[in-house]
Amino acid sequence: MASVSGSSAVLDLNDADAEDTEAPSVADDVQEGAPLIMEHGYDIAVKVDAPLKQLSTLETFVTYRVRCVCARWASPPAVRRRYNHFKALHARLTQRYPL
Repeated sequence: MASVSGSSAVLDLNDADAEDTEAPSVADDVQEGAPLIMEHGYDIAVKVDAPLKQLSTLETFVTYRVRCVCARWASPPAVRRRYNHFKALHARLTQRYPL
């Protein structure tokens, strides 16, 4: 859940958000056809993929897998987030860093 406190937006991360599946390796991203991180001169890349429809007693919603891929990490961390989390993050970033 997203919350705004003071001058920063926080996306709550809890263990319940972590996937139970084995985390993909950087080699998996190369095999998926994703560009190599070093090719663009960045040390880290954030990937959003694997939409999954989730059902609860009151609503149906879609979550997306978010993972940070870095050449230094053997297994990148991955969490699942709802679209509204991205909207809250986008709003906060555009407020703080306008184009």
